[in-house]
Amino acid sequence: MTHKRPRRITIKDVIVRSQQRSQQQEVLKSQLQQEAEEQKMRDAEEEVEEDDDDNEDDDDDEDVFSKVL
Repeated sequence: MTHKRPRRITIKDVIVRSQQRSQQQEVLKSQLQQEAEEQKMRDAEEEVEEDDDDNEDDDDDEDVFSKVL
C-alpha cells in the first residue's frame, strides 16, 4: 500500500475559492434585497387594504350622520 502525499494547495486554488465565495455572497445579497423589496410591496398592499377598510367605515358613519340630521 503506497502512501499518497496530500495535494498541495496552490495560489490558484485559493484565488478560485475566494472568487467562488465572493460570487456566493453576491448571490445571497441580491436574494436578500429582492426578498426585502417583495416584503415592502406586500406591506404596502396590506396598508392599502387597511386604508380601504377605514374608508368603508367612514362611509357608514356619514350615512348614520345624514340620517340623524
